Amino acid sequence: MYTIKRIEDEELLSRFDEIKGNINKALTYSDGEWTAYQIVQQAIANPGLFQVWDILGKHCKSVAIATTRFLEYNNFNSIHIITLGGIANGDFPLWANEFEKMIKKFPQVDYLEFTGRRGLVKGLTKVGWNEKYTTMRKQLKGDNNV
Repeated sequence: MYTIKRIEDEELLSRFDEIKGNINKALTYSDGEWTAYQIVQQAIANPGLFQVWDILGKHCKSVAIATTRFLEYNNFNSIHIITLGGIANGDFPLWANEFEKMIKKFPQVDYLEFTGRRGLVKGLTKVGWNEKYTTMRKQLKGDNNV
């Protein structure tokens, strides 16, 4: 059983090194859309749009950090999981279930979204998620990943 709690304000600052480390684990697989600093900065400046979450395991010990962004589309609202980094023990589908239960309490949110590696799709489809899109990217300028 896992518990998920939001990390806010001063706790974001006091735990920044730990939070940054877990976000960076997830960002290892990204193309540089975000940095840990930018995500935490946004969570402090715009908490209605960006959030940082602590996934707590046994004895309320932090096992992972997730970051999310509230997205307002024309016809629905969604919480997009930007990053999820921590102890990789195959429990991501369980974390997703707990997060889903928590988010369902907010009537303004219609969907949960996640963009990630192909390996995570299998686990999520087993707990009711549907693959809706495939994102492909081709770099047109320079050598960097941004």
